[in-house]
Amino acid sequence: MVGEFLFRYGALWPIGSGLFQPWQLVSYMFLHGGFGHIFMNLFALWMFGQAIENYWGTKRFTYFYFLTGRGAAILHMFIGGGGAPTVGAFWCRIWYFARIRYDVPRAAHYASYSSNSD
Repeated sequence: MVGEFLFRYGALWPIGSGLFQPWQLVSYMFLHGGFGHIFMNLFALWMFGQAIENYWGTKRFTYFYFLTGRGAAILHMFIGGGGAPTVGAFWCRIWYFARIRYDVPRAAHYASYSSNSD
């Protein structure tokens, strides 16, 4: 019963479904389809999120997480989804992977030069 309530009011529903609520732009990122779903999301954030959080700092890391989650929600509602609700933070992770690919090599390169004391 609690799961049904959370899914109905927390999942991101399409605008035309009659079930959409504004808070779903954030709440859907914290709901998951099962233990495997949340485990893989947390594992990916733990494995790859550390590098970008260490480089950016916690405040920027958190801001980016919510920005990408809300951006993905808006795209899902207007472009994809086929009328089905969505849960999870998959697209937040995808954007982190993209940023890691872009930022972390630069951070490692910067660190290699800044740590030289010659």
